[in-house]
Amino acid sequence: MTDIFFFGAGKIGEKAYSILEKHYYGKNRLIAFVDNSKTGRYDRVEILSPKNVDINNIVIITIENMKTVVEVYLQLKKAGFNKLFWFVNYNNRPAVCNDFIEDECIDISGWGDCIFPHMELHISDKCNLNCKGCTHFSPLFNEIGCEYEQVVKDVERIGELFSTVARIDILGGEPFVNTDIAKYVLSLRKMMPYAAINIFTNGLLIPKISDDILQCIKDNNVYVSITEYKPTHAMIDKIIKRLDYFHIRYMIVPYNKRQLFNTPISTSDHSKYPQLCISNGCVTVANGKIARCPTLMYIPKFNEYFNQNLPTEGIINLDDVKSGFELIPKFDEEVPLCKHCIKCDMEWSLCGKEITLRDFAVED
Repeated sequence: MTDIFFFGAGKIGEKAYSILEKHYYGKNRLIAFVDNSKTGRYDRVEILSPKNVDINNIVIITIENMKTVVEVYLQLKKAGFNKLFWFVNYNNRPAVCNDFIEDECIDISGWGDCIFPHMELHISDKCNLNCKGCTHFSPLFNEIGCEYEQVVKDVERIGELFSTVARIDILGGEPFVNTDIAKYVLSLRKMMPYAAINIFTNGLLIPKISDDILQCIKDNNVYVSITEYKPTHAMIDKIIKRLDYFHIRYMIVPYNKRQLFNTPISTSDHSKYPQLCISNGCVTVANGKIARCPTLMYIPKFNEYFNQNLPTEGIINLDDVKSGFELIPKFDEEVPLCKHCIKCDMEWSLCGKEITLRDFAVED
């Protein structure tokens, strides 16, 4: 039996504890929760301050926000801990639950000291759903657009600037539209061995894609995150059956008939709608550039398509950056486009044959 500690006595820590008790009882034992601000007990388990835990113990960070995960990791490394893992919060369990650390966690002991918390990479600008309100403006693209060589070059450059990337999201558009997705998975895992790699998808193509692609995803410890739109909901059982067959770990954002979407931007920087950022922390890398969010990265396409002039300041050329430490503060800096990002609820629907500005923005 392996003794472990969970750092984070919140919602994710409670979920990890529930999984441990249900699936790994007798194989792994939780000695205590560790937390910077909470004390007392959760269920039968004590909550300790980090200073009361021996640095030779195994500590698993049970937090979901990547920025906080990185902050806690750096805190623990500075204190001398070197057996560090991160709990990956997914819906399904492995076929056989043998060890909580191996089955549910990623070894983050080798992250280093200059960490990119969360990077988004598009491998297809095109999507097969074309939702109104898409913050990536995918319906405006008719082609996959992304080039494998450029994506690899961008990730190599990120590898020069940072010791690692904590989490990489492969998306688009719809990533499975790109039939070369296995090439990207293989290269990303080779270049970023310590990263949590996720494919974000609407899931519609999963029942149709080749066994080789799904086996590659499994073999390279890549996870699948499914956003369950209305069409996805109609075939979710087929999607899950296919993923389960290959024992691929997945997370589902469930469909809700009353689910609202958002018109993401206003053409005015003094909109009557409240300002809202729905992509904070989703730093996007594409075509030799980096931007604090996908909306900023792809606003030039919006401007071109609708003959607009929304601000593009804040898109940075990677070749102009001297170090990752220089970039990290910029991930949180507001840019002029932030004043255009709004909360304006809308029903989920698809763009029609004629795509209009109002599919993505309000004019006020």
